[in-house]
Amino acid sequence: MNDMMMVMCWTLSKTFLMRGGREHSDLTWSKFKFGQYEYDGELKGLLYVELLPSYDKTHSLHIGNHTERCEKVQNIHVCDPSNPLDPYMLLSKDKEMCAPDQERFYCYRLTKLQLEAQVKKYGEIQFFSNEKNAIGRNVIQTWCKKLAKRAGVEEWDKCTNHTFRMYGITQQATQTDIPLQERMGLSRHKSTQAYLGYCRASSESEMKRIMAIRQHNRDTAAFYGTDDGDVEGVTASI
Repeated sequence: MNDMMMVMCWTLSKTFLMRGGREHSDLTWSKFKFGQYEYDGELKGLLYVELLPSYDKTHSLHIGNHTERCEKVQNIHVCDPSNPLDPYMLLSKDKEMCAPDQERFYCYRLTKLQLEAQVKKYGEIQFFSNEKNAIGRNVIQTWCKKLAKRAGVEEWDKCTNHTFRMYGITQQATQTDIPLQERMGLSRHKSTQAYLGYCRASSESEMKRIMAIRQHNRDTAAFYGTDDGDVEGVTASI
C-alpha cells in the first residue's frame, strides 16, 4: 500500500500543483470536497473533487494573518473514468480504505496482525489505514526518488517532489484558453516571473523520467484495482 500512497502524492502534485513534503504531510481529508454538477450544461452529472484553500508557503499563518486564502479561483478536477490515475477515482478508492474518523490524509497502513484483529472483531476487514500513525514530512520527501527508481529511471536521483508540481504547471500553461491570472491563482504564485519560471520546455531526459514514472504509476493503480473496487489484490500485498 505504500506504493499507492506514493502514486497519490504524484497525482495530487501534478493535478492540484501542491508543493513538496510539508503541504502533503499537513494535508487532511477535510480539504477535499467531492461533488457532482447538477446545473444544466456540458458538465451536468459529472463528478468532481475540489482542493479547498488553505495556508501555504505564500499565505502562511501568523499573528497578522489569521484568515485562509480566499481567491476566486477554485482548484477543481472533473472525473475522467477512463483514466486509471484520475484523482477523483484514486481519492474515492483511498477514502474507502481509511478509518471513518481519519483526519490526516497520509497515514500508514495497518499491520497484518491489526488486520487479523479486525477480521476477528467484525468478521471482515473494515479499513486498511491507521489513523493514529500519520506519515511524516521526511518520509514523503523521499517518495519522488523512490518512484523514479522503481520505474527504472536512469537519473532517478535528480527527481524531486517539485518535479511533479513543475510538470503540472507546465502542462497547465499549454491551456491558452485559461487566463494567466487564473493559472497563477491555481499554482498560488504571486508574481508572473515566478510562475513563468515553472513554464519551460522539458528536456528529453526529463520527459523520459516523467513518462517512465507515469507508466509505473498506471501499472500500480491497475494492480490495486482502482477501477473496479478489487480489494483482493490490496489484501494480498499487505
